[in-house]
Amino acid sequence: MSISFDELDRQIALWKPTLGAIDPWRELTEDEIDALYVERPDSPLGAILIDLLSGDGEHGAACCVLCGARGSGKTTELLRLRHELRERRCVVYTDVGAVLPDEAGTLAVLVLLGAALLRALDDWTEGSDGVWEGFVQALGSFGVSAEALSRLVQVVAPLVGLLRPDLAADAAVATQVAKAVPAARQAATEVRELLRRDGLEGRLPRGREDEARAVVAAVNDILAELERASGRSPLVVIEGLDKLATPESVRLALADIDLLVSLRVALVISGPTHMQYDLGLHGLHVQGGIRFHTLPNAPVRTRDSDGAPIENRAGINFLTEIFERRMKPLGAGARPFAGGVVADAARMSSGIVRDFLLLLEGAGKRALSEGRDAVGAGDLQAAVRGARIERQGFLRESHQTLLRRVQQKGTLPTGEDSDVLLYENFIVCYRNGDLWYEPHALLAGYVRRLAD
Repeated sequence: MSISFDELDRQIALWKPTLGAIDPWRELTEDEIDALYVERPDSPLGAILIDLLSGDGEHGAACCVLCGARGSGKTTELLRLRHELRERRCVVYTDVGAVLPDEAGTLAVLVLLGAALLRALDDWTEGSDGVWEGFVQALGSFGVSAEALSRLVQVVAPLVGLLRPDLAADAAVATQVAKAVPAARQAATEVRELLRRDGLEGRLPRGREDEARAVVAAVNDILAELERASGRSPLVVIEGLDKLATPESVRLALADIDLLVSLRVALVISGPTHMQYDLGLHGLHVQGGIRFHTLPNAPVRTRDSDGAPIENRAGINFLTEIFERRMKPLGAGARPFAGGVVADAARMSSGIVRDFLLLLEGAGKRALSEGRDAVGAGDLQAAVRGARIERQGFLRESHQTLLRRVQQKGTLPTGEDSDVLLYENFIVCYRNGDLWYEPHALLAGYVRRLAD
């Protein structure tokens, strides 16, 4: 086989900026928010801001839960929230999903949050000995030693985003995705090991409520010290629960969510769609402890007056605008996607931003491998086919039966299989006055063929 490395180098140089711009896993940095953020249809961001700034607590405290499909854009919305509030609040952004072990309970989340807040406090002041000792004492009954906690605070640093209003945006500590940065990946592994303790797994054992409340009190002391040091009320963002392996892991992480709700701080928790169906969380919502917000998929699909699913241009335009803004810094000459390809990728993404970018990236990589300077319809079709085949490989017969039922009725059956398929985006959800469901567009044709 003869390879022209000069031509290969030329192709890579041509495609590298484009593939970097549409990287599905790249989070927006603080200085990119204004230029690249696209306001989405039905965004709950405004409602969340109102809840946080007009809460009934001493400091306008509220607990908001943002639910949405994995890859739907929750992180981007929360980064925008953080950006909007950076002059008003001391914002501490924690990516717990990157570090929580499977079957960790809410107490483990609370311990991780306390470590993150101590990390944030260290950035403002060196006088944290009092709250440090209180936290150590409270955790002692759960088997977390001072040495383990000290190490936890040390290694959690790459996984915490702290915005200080007195620093320029480019000097802020950036939120890092664990799998994208080797140092953060190593830190995530070590944090998981530190959190794998009997007292921190699963639901809080009966008879240990007083000890758990002591941990809450210790974290509240850290929050009060952080407010004194920063001069601003803290806002804590707990992000990334949908990085956990299973829906059950998410449930366990929030099984004792009253521990988090009892913190004296404005709190935002993001997680997968199925959280909005959890009756335990719903009970707290009815009692006023939690306010739920849903980030819907981009509305690439809607229903006509007869209830039949149809294409919705508003959602396609939203995703296309995301693509255009990401490409704009590359200059007017950077247009490697043939007409119609971007809109077709939007249709096949089921309105999930990450899937949209993944399809474009897959089409771009195929064009690169074929030695072409532009993506054509065939490249996108190949990317779609590869994504569909990959998903088909995970489907058991019971999954296929369930997907046929969802396609026929537009509703979501109850049960573990439904939760898993919704969690993994094999089933997608839209809003059109009410919630309705379909198999992911990548699987829709395959599911129809199964019924024939």
